[in-house]
Amino acid sequence: MAESTVDDSPEDFRDLHDALVNSESIGQFLREMAVMAARLVGSDLSCAMTMRSNGRPVTVACSDPVAERVDAVQYELDRGPCLHAMRDGHMVRIEDTTDNARWPEFERRAAAQGIRSCLALPLTSGGNRVGALNLYARRASAFGAEQARRAAAFAENASGALALAIRLASRAASSSSSGHR
Repeated sequence: MAESTVDDSPEDFRDLHDALVNSESIGQFLREMAVMAARLVGSDLSCAMTMRSNGRPVTVACSDPVAERVDAVQYELDRGPCLHAMRDGHMVRIEDTTDNARWPEFERRAAAQGIRSCLALPLTSGGNRVGALNLYARRASAFGAEQARRAAAFAENASGALALAIRLASRAASSSSSGHR
């Protein structure tokens, strides 16, 4: 078979941890995570990561501009799969945005951007929901059981790396603000 599959064992996410160690900034690390998630979960996917900043959702990283635009639609409407995943802590799947079933305005506008299906998973840090991993596909029903399993495994591993990155960034910020070098 030409297509390779991804096993979600810890060894298969070594790249995630290498990115954390080798990134120059938290922004670079988050972008690498978004690109990695899109690549590991399926083909021809876009990925964005939403996090809370001062209580408001923001896209902190994305694999491409389409993901950022689709996230922006959700923030404008204050509803959609990534916000639901972040707020409620459950995976959200939209099989076909042209159905306009759950969030009609979001789905209509996502479809206008060329997005036909979505998968959003919560990201946690220290047991708290801090964001969402948002995957967007240009074809309907792109997220079957295997893709959802891969995405969930990635989100779980990414959450641990994200918690460490947040802690390190927070310590670095408090050290620089207190004058320590």
